[in-house]
Amino acid sequence: MTTNLGCPAAVTLRCGQLQRQTHQLHAETNARARALKSERQRAADEHCTSIPRYDARARQNTAGINALV
Repeated sequence: MTTNLGCPAAVTLRCGQLQRQTHQLHAETNARARALKSERQRAADEHCTSIPRYDARARQNTAGINALV
């Protein structure tokens, strides 16, 4: 049995299966990429909000050292 393109039905069926698998893999890859982007953004946000805390501590330490000198 052949399809209208002259390909055997089994080949056409397999091509369709591979196409569906490819679409599924693309969807999974895109979902993972979005999750990683969100994770990376969250880590950057946490880092940026922690800088002032460390900066304040550094100023306190510097003031303490200057008081001792």
